[in-house]
Amino acid sequence: MLKQELDKSTFKHKQILYVLASNLLRDYSNQEPTDLRIRKRFSEFPKEPFFESYLTLLSCLTRKLKSTQEQVPDSGKTIVAKNIDSSEKNKVHNALSRKNSIDAGITSPPYAMALPYIDTQRLSLVWLDLLQPSEIRQADQELIGSREYINGDQGVWESRLDKNTDGLPFELHSYCMKLKSFIGKDDGFRRKAVPSLLYRYFVGMGNVFENILPYFKKNAPLALIVGHNSTTLGNKLFNIDTPNLLLNLALSKGWKEKEITKLQTYKRYQLHKKNSINEESLIIIQRK
Repeated sequence: MLKQELDKSTFKHKQILYVLASNLLRDYSNQEPTDLRIRKRFSEFPKEPFFESYLTLLSCLTRKLKSTQEQVPDSGKTIVAKNIDSSEKNKVHNALSRKNSIDAGITSPPYAMALPYIDTQRLSLVWLDLLQPSEIRQADQELIGSREYINGDQGVWESRLDKNTDGLPFELHSYCMKLKSFIGKDDGFRRKAVPSLLYRYFVGMGNVFENILPYFKKNAPLALIVGHNSTTLGNKLFNIDTPNLLLNLALSKGWKEKEITKLQTYKRYQLHKKNSINEESLIIIQRK
């Protein structure tokens, strides 16, 4: 009912009203809100009705917006959000068009082999018309850092890893090959896929670093918040230093290092506490 009313509304800034409702969807759905995966709800529903919570959020946003406007005058500039896959060069060019135009960037890119982002946010993605329900699985498989392969893609990526077809820096390729050498006969299909998935992740992130570089001004910084990964292969635990590996990758694509700082982390989802990221780092690189 709310979506139908918003769809009909002519309010200029109604997108924010969609987003506010999106923030509540998991809490009021049959999908367990404390679980990153899609599982049937076992926790109690909120006692406050959805619409009352929605109005509370709206009131809170209004107060914060008013307070911000009192401190920061309206610059009169228009802000535009563009949803693109920055690993694809043509899409980056079509969206940004002007080179040497970006003053700074900040992002927390997908983590390698993290739990499914698409599954976690699927309700919001459909609610906001960013995906159709039939597109969820495909989107999850195509996401940088995905743990999924499409059809027979695993064999293709295994071959690309063996040959380093994509020309990854020696440190990154040799690390992926080291992981592969430790695969044991008792490792399941998820663990056996780790080396080629990590290789695929680095290829995707390498494309991102390469594609966006020309659009940054000289010495313009790009800040990335990146978590460490861990995996067990052949009964040996590996702590994958993803931040430093990504830094190495960025340098190979023409960026220069400014700083790397370790950060404190917090547990976002209790059900996945034991599998959550224990270390994160802030990487700041610059265009040369």
